Amino acid sequence: MEQKKYIAGTHLEQNKYIELKNFGKLLTENDAKAVINREFGFEFSRIEIVEQLATYFVDNNHCLQKQDVYTRKPVYGSSDYNYIRFNCAGWYWEMINGELYAYEC
Repeated sequence: MEQKKYIAGTHLEQNKYIELKNFGKLLTENDAKAVINREFGFEFSRIEIVEQLATYFVDNNHCLQKQDVYTRKPVYGSSDYNYIRFNCAGWYWEMINGELYAYEC
């Protein structure tokens, strides 16, 4: 059966993350929380950095299925070249190149 392209999960392709990781600096959990707090105002103590993420696809039975699983550490290259996956107060987020995206799943 043919798989459809994923419709949920990360908003950053893995090859783009690898490019960023090769250019930027890996952040500690506290450094990543500080960036999120500074850039978006999330409460530092409520931020949970997430390093495991996945992409998902819809199968022919219209069920969401996990496609790929990645481990991604927070990376900072510059204010507009970065990546951090985090949760805060029941919401799931990705910071990608200085922009905030909802992580879906």
